[in-house]
Amino acid sequence: MSFTITELNKAIDGRVRYTMGKNGPKIPLQLNKKEKKIYEESIQQGFVVNKGRPNLLGAYSTWCSIEKKPQIVIHPKIKYACLELDMIFTEFRISIEGVEKIGHLMESCCPEEFPQYGYSHPGSTFSFCEFIRKEKARNAAKQIAEIVNDQRFVIHKDLYESKEYQDKIRKCIDDKNLQYRKVGNKKKVIYISFKRKIEIYLK
Repeated sequence: MSFTITELNKAIDGRVRYTMGKNGPKIPLQLNKKEKKIYEESIQQGFVVNKGRPNLLGAYSTWCSIEKKPQIVIHPKIKYACLELDMIFTEFRISIEGVEKIGHLMESCCPEEFPQYGYSHPGSTFSFCEFIRKEKARNAAKQIAEIVNDQRFVIHKDLYESKEYQDKIRKCIDDKNLQYRKVGNKKKVIYISFKRKIEIYLK
């Protein structure tokens, strides 16, 4: 179901309620006073912290969809947090340079004592870091918001989906593959292609 900003604001205030389909479940969008404040702050800062408030997350996600904005979400856990970026609502995708930048940022925030769990997946449409230090999560989200709003690190999705750019992505992966093999590095290189995730494990 598609919304307008006016319809979303009515749902947030509780003046109307919407359902998934004619007789489907209600879409949780109504916010209390505290949640409204967090919602407005999330829009201003470019990301939301999801602390078990489904209505807040639903309202923010719907706003991103209407305004065609990147959706950046922090999911706090006990000690760590999960950080997600989704470009699906926008007309843009993260460029090769942007993927590199986001990847380095996420890796720098992973816990050093458990590197195997600090796994990051930077991508053109969807990126996430499963385990990130909670104290670094907000700053990382802020930096990602700056990256996705910087024209140097994004590319229009029509150009991204072109054969020319897909060939450029594959060449970049091949070059990195060759570079790491030359130095005997076994690092894994990950990129998100147009239709599927390409994972290359360097032997």
